[in-house]
Amino acid sequence: VQTCCLRCGKPSSGMDSPGDCPECRGRKFHLERVDSLYLNDGAAHELILKLKYARGLHLARLFARELADYPQGQELDTDSIVVPVPQSIKSRVKRGYNQAEEISRRVAGLCSIKHCNLLKKSAFALSQTKLNRKERLTVNRKTIVVRRKYLGKPWKAVNFLLIDDVYTTGGTVNECARVIKKAFPGCRVSAL
Repeated sequence: VQTCCLRCGKPSSGMDSPGDCPECRGRKFHLERVDSLYLNDGAAHELILKLKYARGLHLARLFARELADYPQGQELDTDSIVVPVPQSIKSRVKRGYNQAEEISRRVAGLCSIKHCNLLKKSAFALSQTKLNRKERLTVNRKTIVVRRKYLGKPWKAVNFLLIDDVYTTGGTVNECARVIKKAFPGCRVSAL
């Protein structure tokens, strides 16, 4: 069994608290917690690539079943809302779908809770595939926003669960959480 940071979900050993994690040290987190089912390597990496780039939409069902059975998924209540991490318009047009949305919609259905495309990326959002760690941690600032039609909703004590396909540095999900908490003070945000 791999010891993981309770805050960012990254494998790490010898930690006494989340602040001891080398990935988290010195960073401001807006998430209550992040969990990952798999490390992004080997077979899991290959499946994610098929889902993203080879129209492997059937894999969204597989990942959704695993995520819905994950302990964090069981902590959700009927007032929880599952939110996909948004994708740039360019990527959406190129692929024809958002893989995080495909997974998150199925997770919400399996857990019998609400699903909401709450967030969007602005048109000028950059692809992160070739960015280094430092660039990934800052590239999403001000590119992710709450969709206007959801502003003013009474979601102050709601648990939001962000779903993304890959967690590399956590920059994207952390920015999503920051934006959600700013729009809905008092809510909780975690990510899978």
